[in-house]
Amino acid sequence: MKAAVGCKKAGFDGIEIHGAHGLTINESKKVAAKLEKTGVDVIDVFAGHINNSMIPILPDKTYPYGTFVHLAREIKTMVNIPVVAVGRIHTFHIAEHVLKTKSADFIAVGRGLLADPLFARKIFYAETEKIIACKSCNTCIKTISKGKQLVCAVNSELD
Repeated sequence: MKAAVGCKKAGFDGIEIHGAHGLTINESKKVAAKLEKTGVDVIDVFAGHINNSMIPILPDKTYPYGTFVHLAREIKTMVNIPVVAVGRIHTFHIAEHVLKTKSADFIAVGRGLLADPLFARKIFYAETEKIIACKSCNTCIKTISKGKQLVCAVNSELD
C-alpha cells in the first residue's frame, strides 16, 4: 500500500496491484470486498495458475469462450465498483454478451489485440464482422516463452 500511496503522490492516474493465481473464489471475494473499502476503483478478475495445468493462465481453444467470466460475475456480487472480465473474449458478440448480462462492467482483451490490433476500432465503427478473431492456439505465448520473437497465427504482421 505504501507504494500505491507513493505512486498517487507522484501523479499516477492508476495503479494495478496483481494479487491473483492461487486464491479460491471465496478468498477472492473477501479480498475484493476489502480492496473496495480501501478505495480501489476497479477489480480486474483473472484466474489460472502457472503451476496448475488444470487452470491455465492463458486458456487455449479447448476452453470455452469467456473462460473466467463466471468469476467476474461472482466478484460483482461482493462489490459496488466496476469489475473487469477476461479470458477468451475474442469477439464482439462474446464481449457484448458479458456486458449485457451484467457479468462484468468492462472487458479486457489481450491475445485478441495481438490477432487484430484494430479490434476496438472495428467495434467503435460497427465493423465487427471484420474483426480477425484470436484462435487461442497460444502460438504467441509459446514463441515468447522460448525467448523468440512474438508470432501470431492469424496476424501475419507478427511473424
